[in-house]
Amino acid sequence: MNIEMFERLPQEKQDKIFHAALSEFAAYGFDAASTNRIVKQAGIPKGSLFQYFGDKESLFFYVCGKIERDMEEQQIDTRRNLPSDFVEAILYLFERELNYMKSQPKYLQFIHITVSQPLHPVYQKLAEQHKDEEPTVEIKKFISGISREQLRDDIHFEDILHAITFILDSATQRIEKLIIASEGNLDRIEEELNVVFQELRKCLNLFRYGIYKASSNGAVGS
Repeated sequence: MNIEMFERLPQEKQDKIFHAALSEFAAYGFDAASTNRIVKQAGIPKGSLFQYFGDKESLFFYVCGKIERDMEEQQIDTRRNLPSDFVEAILYLFERELNYMKSQPKYLQFIHITVSQPLHPVYQKLAEQHKDEEPTVEIKKFISGISREQLRDDIHFEDILHAITFILDSATQRIEKLIIASEGNLDRIEEELNVVFQELRKCLNLFRYGIYKASSNGAVGS
C-alpha cells in the first residue's frame, strides 16, 4: 500500500476514487463489493488502485477513516456558530449532525452495512479499532465550550454534563438501532431521525424547565 502516492494525486482524482469506493461498499457491503466496478467508476487502471491501497480491505478502512474525518470537520465547523442559549446550543449541535447525516445518504448506507453485520470479520476489526474510544468524550468537549451564564450556581457543572451526555447517549443508541432496522431505506431513516430529534428537544426542555412546581423544589432529594 502506498497511501502517500494516493495523497499526492490531484484532490479531484482522490475524491473520485473515494466516492467510487464509498458507493460500492455502501451498495454491496465488503464481501460483494467489486474492485472492477470501483476502478471503472473512478476511471483508473485496476493496478493503480492496488498500488495505492494494497487490497480491498485497506481501501475499505480508508473509506471508513475518510467518513470519520469528514464528520469531525463538520462538528468543528458547527461549534463556530453556536446559539448563546445553553440548551439550544446542544440541540443545534445535535441537529446539525443529524442534518449532515441526512445530506450524506451514502454515509448512512455505509454505516448501515457495518453496524447491521457485527459478526463480519472486517466489521469486527473496525469495531475493535474503536473499542477504547469513549463516545461521550467529544460530546463533553463540545458542551464544556458552551456559555454557562444561564446555569444555576448551586449545581455542579459536572452533574449537568453527566445528565446531558446520558440523554445524548440514549439518543445516539436509538439512532444506531433505527439505522439497523431501516434495512438501508433512506426515507425511513430520515423520518426516524426527525422523530429522535423532536424527542430529544422534549427531553431537554424538561431538563431545562424541570418537572416540579416551584413550591416543590425544596423537596428534591429529601
